[in-house]
Amino acid sequence: KEGKLINKNEETKEGKLINKNEETKEGKLININEETTESDSEYSDEEEEEEEKKTEKSIQSKEIKNIIIKQKYNIPYDLGKTGIKGPSVLKGAGIILIISLILLFCFRNNPIENLSAGKSFDVNMKKPSYRDIELAEDLVRLQEDFPIQVKASWTKFSAGIKKVAYENPNKPSVFLLMFKDDNDKNTASCLATKVAEIAVRYLTGTAKQPVVLESEILGNTAEFLEDSGKLITTYNSSVYKTGAMLVTELHQLPASIARALHFFCDRESPLVERAVYLFTLKYNVRGKNMQMTAEKTLKSLWGNSMYDNELDPLITRLTGYVLEVEHENNLVNCIF
Repeated sequence: KEGKLINKNEETKEGKLINKNEETKEGKLININEETTESDSEYSDEEEEEEEKKTEKSIQSKEIKNIIIKQKYNIPYDLGKTGIKGPSVLKGAGIILIISLILLFCFRNNPIENLSAGKSFDVNMKKPSYRDIELAEDLVRLQEDFPIQVKASWTKFSAGIKKVAYENPNKPSVFLLMFKDDNDKNTASCLATKVAEIAVRYLTGTAKQPVVLESEILGNTAEFLEDSGKLITTYNSSVYKTGAMLVTELHQLPASIARALHFFCDRESPLVERAVYLFTLKYNVRGKNMQMTAEKTLKSLWGNSMYDNELDPLITRLTGYVLEVEHENNLVNCIF
């Protein structure tokens, strides 16, 4: 430090002494003599620490480069190594958050859900119009008058009626209300009549009465028996104006007249596109489900009068929405 030269003897691995001259920061030379052995390292502890730091920095630099590359090519990070959530994880979390907020908003702002108060059977996912809200209110009130009916029936009524309005192109909806004995026919007829009235209000915005036909009367009408086409020409205009038609006790309708129903209920080339058709039917055989029960019952009724290539398409058109009607004791809003 005083600027003088110091001599230190340094013994090499071979045991010899060598002199090393190093120039200090002040430009002066000092001799450092260090004794080395075969077990000593070639670098000092400070140099080793510096080397380790360089190595560590190199590793960190490589990790940073890997992260940049993975970000560029949207490759998920190795979470176990970096401890950082990758873009794919963050993206997924963001999507879940957005969906949750949307569902919360829809739940809090869905008037149909609020109106039904735990009895929701609305299946329309678009923003409801004022008629959608009125339809929901009407069905909720009707559900209170028919508390024994299963909830699935109200879902079908709501979906089927709205489908007529929203489907493009418009196509009719058909409801077949099944009952098992004569004690239930009044329930089925009353329920079908009320649903038809609701459908008229929804489709036309008026309080017009739906077309209501009794199969027994139709079967005793000579002109319809002679030409089923007369049924179409007689009632098609009324269906167009009101948007709904009900035929009660389909099991009493002769096959010759039933043929005309094919053209009313045809969804591919309907006589009236915006229309709801309802039928009540007493079933005499039982299938695995109500759909099969309806098909078997109709085949047993008309199978002897129609070929399969005529009967099968008719059955398909009549069994759009099949519902089983449960007996209701208090039909206060129906007159028989």
